[in-house]
Amino acid sequence: MRSASVEWNGNKVIFKCVFDETATEDDIELMSAVAGEIIADFSDCDLEEIMQKISPPEPINPLKNVLYQRHESNYWQ
Repeated sequence: MRSASVEWNGNKVIFKCVFDETATEDDIELMSAVAGEIIADFSDCDLEEIMQKISPPEPINPLKNVLYQRHESNYWQ
């Protein structure tokens, strides 16, 4: 996984994960389960999941609140 980020927009929680090309369907499913855990704390909100495969060095463009971002600057130039 390259990045995980979240943003709150009105009554919608947006959860975005960016994976590199090696991600499996199991990897993506696990992060979808994480999104479910996050939205469980916001019973009045909707959830939008964004799961993308973007190979480095393409930019990630995370949402407002970054939960995780892999350090890549020394590897992709």
